[in-house]
This record gives sequence, C-alpha cells and structure tokens, in this order.
Amino acid sequence: MKKSNQRFQHSIGAKFRDEISEVNFLTSPSDIGVRKNLGRSGARFAPTVILNQFKKLNNHLKQDSFSSFIVSDHKLEKRDFKIAQEKSTKEILDVLKTNKTCIHLGGGHDHAY
Repeated sequence: MKKSNQRFQHSIGAKFRDEISEVNFLTSPSDIGVRKNLGRSGARFAPTVILNQFKKLNNHLKQDSFSSFIVSDHKLEKRDFKIAQEKSTKEILDVLKTNKTCIHLGGGHDHAY
C-alpha cells in the first residue's frame, strides 16, 4: 500500500467516505459537569470553536447535510444538575434514534456517561 493511501485510511475522510449521508453534531456548550469533577472550565466553548474550524475546511466529502443539536442547558444545570442531566439524556437519545452518525462536542464526563 502506498504511503499516501495509508495516510488517507487513517484520516477522517476515510471514516465518512460513501457510508454516511448525514451527520448530526450534538453540542453541549456547558462545563458544569467538568467543574463539578474539579476539572478546568472551558468545555463550554468547544462546540462553537470546533464547528467554526470545520466551516473553514474544504468539503470533499459526500455528506448531504450536517445538523447541529444543542443537548445541554447551562442555566438549568446551574439550578438543578440532576434534572438537567435527565433532560440531556432524553435529547441525546432522541437524536440517536434517528440512526444517523452522531458526533458529540463539549460537555463533561456526565455526557459520555
């Protein structure tokens, strides 16, 4: 296998090529969970920064569309973290039920859980 082909096989383009027609980005512009676990704040900026970087790239992929869904509520997390987690879980599950590829940006380990 040529070196350039090996490099492509490890790229994000190879993951998306021909098998995905729509990608859903789940965004969590909140870092309450990170701070509760004594981590550094700033995760709330990740979705905006990463999506803005994607917009700068040339699109050589065959995706029909990229959709973005906010799956956290920063204000609710400040008031009642448990209820906010339950709401986020429901919103994430609703998007996952579409059987489309999902990429989650931002949030803490509470979202991974």
